[in-house]
Amino acid sequence: MSTSTPRAEPTVTPEPEAERERDEPAPAAPEDRHRPADKLEQASAAPPGRQEPGPDGCGLRFERPGGPLVVVCGLHGGAGTSTLAYALAAQAARESPGGRVLLCESAAAAGDVASLTAATSPYSLSELAAEYQARRQPSGFLARCGELSVIAGAMAPPPSVDHGAIAGVLGAARRRHALTVVDAGTVRAAGTRELLQAATHVLWIAVERPGGVERAQRLLASSLVPALAARRLLAVRAPRRRQGAGGKWRDLAEQHCERLVLVPHSPGVNGHDVQLRERRVRGTLTALAGFLTVRDQEG
Repeated sequence: MSTSTPRAEPTVTPEPEAERERDEPAPAAPEDRHRPADKLEQASAAPPGRQEPGPDGCGLRFERPGGPLVVVCGLHGGAGTSTLAYALAAQAARESPGGRVLLCESAAAAGDVASLTAATSPYSLSELAAEYQARRQPSGFLARCGELSVIAGAMAPPPSVDHGAIAGVLGAARRRHALTVVDAGTVRAAGTRELLQAATHVLWIAVERPGGVERAQRLLASSLVPALAARRLLAVRAPRRRQGAGGKWRDLAEQHCERLVLVPHSPGVNGHDVQLRERRVRGTLTALAGFLTVRDQEG
């Protein structure tokens, strides 16, 4: 999968001990007491969350660990969930030289993150949770796509893990990353409820098509969706012939979300090719960046 700039080859080879410790999402000992006073003052002036955007970016600059945990979830199959999760994380990694960005794929997703990034990690998210649940300490488990860290294992049946195990891994990962993005597959997938409950931000993804609003309404009002503390945005992809649609989706967003983003058809997204510099892709990412400004410093 190519972008507008060449992608670095992913690496999953064993890393030096210092790098292993940095990558492991296990809870780390407090470090503030070892920092000079001026560093502490600097840290307190820049809390976790989205920072002021650069002049040429989309506003997706994240510099300090503990930033948003964004779960991208389709309201149906084929909504473009993986593509949007990848574009969001890849652009944020480009704009955040001082922060680490992590893109994860849930075991329920269909392997699209590994395809989009050309990076396959030694463990999937559920497999990693199983390792920690068994009190093992896996290391060197992140793949790389340029500056972006990736957890996207090879396609395989997910292991059985206790409820809360995956959320625990994500919580630890969030403490070490300035932005964490999770491709959750669809709302009907096993394990999605746990991911939604762990999120600080949820992006619901749908495609504008006949009957789509009514189906989305039933899903969002069903028991598949738990009570959420996370902020919620509805992103609706509009095929070229239906770009004027949106009225019913706005009504739906007012009932279940805080914001609606209509995603226009873009020549920058074609199969597994996402051109992050294409105008419409940048416009969508800029709109999503605005959603990550309010309350992203909570928790």
